[in-house]
Amino acid sequence: MPIKLNIMKKILITFLILFASITTVVSQNSNILKLRTTELAIKYLESNSWGDWSDWKDTNVLVVFDLDKDRIRIFSKETQVYDVIEDEGQSYDDDGDEIYSYLCVNEDGSRCRVELWKRYRTNGSSYNQLYIKFSDMRWVYNLDVID
Repeated sequence: MPIKLNIMKKILITFLILFASITTVVSQNSNILKLRTTELAIKYLESNSWGDWSDWKDTNVLVVFDLDKDRIRIFSKETQVYDVIEDEGQSYDDDGDEIYSYLCVNEDGSRCRVELWKRYRTNGSSYNQLYIKFSDMRWVYNLDVID
């Protein structure tokens, strides 16, 4: 009887180690989100009030959220790197759109807020936007999620 118990313990320990390894790999991959921009609009702070958004311009830029490293990278002509100071969590606006907000600092040490929005249309479909908000300038990308 003790031999069977030892074999069962070894099988259980092997199973637990295997399960822990799989869980670690899955959780590591799930904290990286890749997106592709499709359009960009910009606005500036003018005389203590925000100006209008610019017209949309076509873009095709990779955006990577690596939440394991607390880093957001946008591979535009000049790569933008934002280190996350604080994950401000998820909220909803009055229209029911989902907002994931991060207080960040860029490579120059300037603070900003990076927000990933999931907007809902009246027909139930949705689209994604990424806002980069500095104290004097903001820009927004329309996004597609990369599988």
